[in-house]
Amino acid sequence: MMTIQGPIAGPFSLPAKQPHIIPLTKPLI
Repeated sequence: MMTIQGPIAGPFSLPAKQPHIIPLTKPLI
């Protein structure tokens, strides 16, 4: 996903590396 080029790759690449984001996505799903 980090290979995607565009405006989303910038802001999304930072939170994607954050470990606290992973556990948050679980309850959301």
